Order: sequence, then structure tokens, then C-alpha cells
Amino acid sequence: MDNQRTPRNYSTGAVKRDNRQQQQKLVVIMICIVIALLLVVFMTIIGTKIAVALLGGHQNADPSAVQYKDVTMDKSHSQYGPLALVNDTHEYKFPTEASKNLANIWDYRTAHTEDGKTPAYKTSFNTLTLDGAALTALHDMLTRFNKETGKDDVIISSAYRTYEDQIPFSVPEGKSDHHTGFGVTLKIYDGSVTSNIYDSPDYYNWFVDNAHKYGFVVRYPAEKSELTGISNYVEYFHYVGYGPATYMKENNLCLEEFVAQIKANAHNNPLQVTDANGQKWLIYYTACQGDMATVKLPTNFTYTVSGDNDGGIIVCVSLSKTAYEQQQQQEAESESAQ
Repeated sequence: MDNQRTPRNYSTGAVKRDNRQQQQKLVVIMICIVIALLLVVFMTIIGTKIAVALLGGHQNADPSAVQYKDVTMDKSHSQYGPLALVNDTHEYKFPTEASKNLANIWDYRTAHTEDGKTPAYKTSFNTLTLDGAALTALHDMLTRFNKETGKDDVIISSAYRTYEDQIPFSVPEGKSDHHTGFGVTLKIYDGSVTSNIYDSPDYYNWFVDNAHKYGFVVRYPAEKSELTGISNYVEYFHYVGYGPATYMKENNLCLEEFVAQIKANAHNNPLQVTDANGQKWLIYYTACQGDMATVKLPTNFTYTVSGDNDGGIIVCVSLSKTAYEQQQQQEAESESAQ
């Protein structure tokens, strides 16, 4: 009887082990890939939430979500607002409604400066006034400039002017943008001497680069003097609203150009803008027919209405869900307090 054993095939066993190891490695790699993909998705979601928070908490709705109703407005509404043209060919009529919105700049600054703190900016007179919405944005802009640069010597040298206030100046009464209550002249005051802000690039460039983030534009860009009719007044900043300011900045438009362009955008073909803070806007125009205008206004989102002082109404719709929710809450609280 043969007692020899059949030799083992060691090469076959090694191959099987190698195959098992490769399969195990593939499983580990696949698991790692799945985990990595899940992490990417998770970080994307977190990143989006962080971005929304940094951009002011704006959660933008789709434009198709906006619901409208017809509202009849008197033509007088076309005469005032942040987008109203006032120049040689568009005289300001001083509507009563516009003057009701004026607020004192000195008082607002005082109320929003912490006790013991130096104000972030100066005013040449304690009687200067500005439209309330523009004043809030102006205060935010000048406060941010102060925080970023440490400078507190920017001075508001002029703001709203009445017909009589304008008499001493070169621009005729009724033809000055100062009448709108949406513009201010910024200068520098070191405690004894007032100087032009555009002579100090580290000041002026900051405002040119950042004003649109707060709804302001340079009302009279040097290269647009043939359109605006005003030259050498680049230190005058006008509040037009966040959406229009970003669009004008990105497209290098003065107010005259913007108003001319927006006339092509009805509510069913609005200008769509994402402002510098991440908030989306729909901007559209309605022309007055005779003494009235039928304007489409949103019922489920916040909006602003401005005349163009040229026979038309411009509506800026905020697609921010957060802004609408805040408005609804404020209205509910106001009703419950009555």
C-alpha cells in the first residue's frame, strides 16, 4: 500500500487568499466612498445653511410663487420714491406723502449709538433729515465703514432740502435730487477742516465698492454727466433700494439709465436681480393711464413701490421668505396690541 500523501497545491490557496483580500479591499473602498459622499452631502447642506445665515437669513422663493392683485393708484404716487428722477427735465412736486416719511438723522444716530461710545459718523447740522428707509440703510453703511476702518470722521454735510433750502445753490429749486429725501453728501471732518471725501481714496473707494450692499449708488458718476446733467458731485450718494442698487452697480448705470431700461419690464416680464446680500428681487414697471395706474402688487411677499417722476410706478418684490414671515409676525403683533 502506497503511504505517500498527495501534495498540496499551495499556489491555488494563495490565489484564493489574494482574491479574498482584494474583495475585502474593494468592500472597504466602496464603504469609504459611500461615507465620503454622505459627508459631501452633509457639508453641502450645512454650508448652505451657513451661507444663508451670513447673507442675512434670506431663503428665496421661486418667482412663480408670487401671487398678485390689482391695486389702483393715483398718479401722484408716480412723483416720489427712491427711484424718482429729479433733474432739469423732471421737476420735483413736493408731494405731502413724501414729507411724512422724513426722519431726523441726528436723533436716529443718537438712539442707535451705545452709551459711552463715540458715534460712527458725524452730521453737519442736527436738523438734517432723510427718508426713514434710506436713513436706516445709511446708518448701517456708515457704522460698517467705522467698524472696518476705525474712522469716525465721515460727515453727512447735506441731505433733504426744501424748495427754499435750495435757493442758494447752483442747481435751480425744484430740480435738485436733494428734494427727494433719499440722498446725502458725504465729506470728511477732522474737527477743524472739512474736506472732499473723493480726495481720500481709502475713504471714497470703500463707499464706491460697498454702497450698493446698503441700497446706495453714486447719483452722479463722473462719466455720466451728459445723462444726469450734473458734474463734479461724485460724493453724493442716493438710496435706490437693494435690488436696483446691485443692478445699477453691476451694469454701470446711472438712475436715468435704470429708469429708462425698467420701462420694458412689466410684472409678467420682471427684471430678476440677486442683490449683494443674496436676496432675490423682481423689479417691474407700470405706466399711469391718465390720472390713475392699475398696479399688480404681491399678496404673499414684501415689496416696495416707487414712482419714477415720469408717469410710472416701479415695484420691487422681495422673494425673501424670511422677510415676509417677519412682516407677518409684526402685523400680527400690531393687531394683538390694539
